[in-house]
Amino acid sequence: MKVFIDPKLAPFLKDLPSDLKVEVDEYIEIFKGSGFALFPPILKKLSGYNLWELRPSNVRLLLGKITGGAVVMVGFYKASRQTPKKYIKLALNRLKLWQKN
Repeated sequence: MKVFIDPKLAPFLKDLPSDLKVEVDEYIEIFKGSGFALFPPILKKLSGYNLWELRPSNVRLLLGKITGGAVVMVGFYKASRQTPKKYIKLALNRLKLWQKN
């Protein structure tokens, strides 16, 4: 599957510790190979949204479907059981921009 990385995610990815960066890269490669067929704990659909959460270690990456593949748009460190609404809103706004292209 073709996976795009939103350029606005670059600072978050750049600032990850090297061990987490390796794990995040591995999860993205796994996702490229299997797509949305993955199940928890690797990939989880967010209930009520057209968004998925890629879940390496304590990092969460929000992604969505676009024509021709998927786009990873938002990254954050897991701090609670629920995905914070501010990250969901940010991901939905970025997904709209990607779907227009």
